[in-house]
Amino acid sequence: MKTAFIITSAIKIKGNKDIDNLNRLQQTLHTIDSIRSKVENADIFLIETGTIALNQEELVLFPKDVKILPLNDNDRVHKIEQNSTSIAERLSTKFTIKDKSVEDVKNFIKLAYLKSVTEHFALQVIFKIYDFSKYDTVFKISGRYFLNEKFNLSNYNNSGITARYIKNGQITALWAFSGDYFKEVSEKWIDVLKNINAKWSNDELTDIEHEMYSVFGVQNNVSSELGVSGIVNLPTNRHLGSY
Repeated sequence: MKTAFIITSAIKIKGNKDIDNLNRLQQTLHTIDSIRSKVENADIFLIETGTIALNQEELVLFPKDVKILPLNDNDRVHKIEQNSTSIAERLSTKFTIKDKSVEDVKNFIKLAYLKSVTEHFALQVIFKIYDFSKYDTVFKISGRYFLNEKFNLSNYNNSGITARYIKNGQITALWAFSGDYFKEVSEKWIDVLKNINAKWSNDELTDIEHEMYSVFGVQNNVSSELGVSGIVNLPTNRHLGSY
């Protein structure tokens, strides 16, 4: 069985403390280690979207067979960052979160937009560069997560998309698609962004989890645990979680 993992990660961010950037680097390295320990001979792709590029000392920490796609200097990544700030400013007066300040609301909105649109763009780029139809199964995993002892590769041996579905959405910390479904995923991927943009433009809060659901619907649901753990990075509730 030929398997690929696509890791999306923003490792070093301008304005973050050095220790926070280091923690994200360590989390991403742990993601890779967990894949290599759980799935034999998997091809691993890392899309790096941090606003600060990794230096040579940091790059040599990654296994040589990991294909790294840096998007740090991409104009689109910087534009998404700018848009997230302006959208948060505009919408922070229209929504409230119990016991949270306007600044907390602003940070929540900014991160929600930034994460979804950057992740969409990262996958859009790699879908155009690599032909994933040659794989039996292709996983997407976020760089702050890792495969845990509950991960079972056979749960993902399906045609189409395999994911854990929630109400009107799907968990995107870990999901997969079959190689024979790659053409459809790549062709419909732009529709996910169209839905995201339409709702944000209409002052509706949304994310990639709900708009993937709206485009692709429910396909193969993992009713048992996905087999992934990591930092759930919500501004109002940052915690270690498992799915």
